[in-house]
Amino acid sequence: MRSRNISRALRLLALLVLANVLGCSSGVAYPETAPIKGVVSYKNQPLADANVSFIPESGRPATGTTNGQGEFELSTFQSGDGATLGEHRIIVEKALPSSSTNIYAEVKSAIPKVYTAIKSTPLRQVVTKEGDSNVRIELKD
Repeated sequence: MRSRNISRALRLLALLVLANVLGCSSGVAYPETAPIKGVVSYKNQPLADANVSFIPESGRPATGTTNGQGEFELSTFQSGDGATLGEHRIIVEKALPSSSTNIYAEVKSAIPKVYTAIKSTPLRQVVTKEGDSNVRIELKD
C-alpha cells in the first residue's frame, strides 16, 4: 500500500513538472526585434501623450506612447521589446482635447496631419540588430 502511494505521488509530481515546463514556454517564434527608444518634439518642445508607431512593410507594427518629456519606448510582441528589423514608416498621433460629448464628433489633431497617416508621413527609420536608444523625431508645420 505504501509503495502504491509513493508511486502515485511520483506520477503526480512528474505530471506537475511537465505541466509547468509546457505552460512556461510559449512555443511561439516571434520575428527578431531590437530595442527602440527616442524623443518626439513639435515646435521645439517635447510632445507629451502622443502615440508613436513604427510600421514595417509587412508584419506587426511597434507602438509606444510619449511621456511628459516626449520620450517613448516601442513594443511589438512584449513590453519594451522594440521593433522588428528592417525599414519602417513612422506615424505620430496626438488628438486635441475636446469638450464635445458627441461620440461622432471629428477628432482634431494637435500636430500636422501629414505625420498621422502611413501614406503621407515623411518619417522613416531603419531598425538594425543593435537597436537605437536615441531616435529623434522632430515634427514641423
